[in-house]
Amino acid sequence: MCQDIGDNASGQRYCIIAPPGAGKSVFIGVGFLSWIIGRNPELHYGMLSYADQVAWDRAKPIRDVIEKSSPFNYAFPDTVPDLTSWDRRGFRVQREDLADPHPTLRAGGIGSAVV
Repeated sequence: MCQDIGDNASGQRYCIIAPPGAGKSVFIGVGFLSWIIGRNPELHYGMLSYADQVAWDRAKPIRDVIEKSSPFNYAFPDTVPDLTSWDRRGFRVQREDLADPHPTLRAGGIGSAVV
């Protein structure tokens, strides 16, 4: 599924229907976003939720995967955390464009500056 979404990232919408506790948030919110950042570390992404704290809490596992996961680091050895910009509201991975001030992933609620 990640491969299909990643290969066809043209704004097409997907609907994932599964019961509570089936892993939708982990699969898409952590797994897919980590994978797509690994594939395209030069791009910018957003993690939105109904409130800032919820988005920040959901962004933390993505940071943890990029920073600490051996399988992720094996699959994406060139995707390295930029620890000068590594906090709960957003983070950067190291990239070629050193002048790019924008985070790789920015997290926030629907009423925040992210939107």
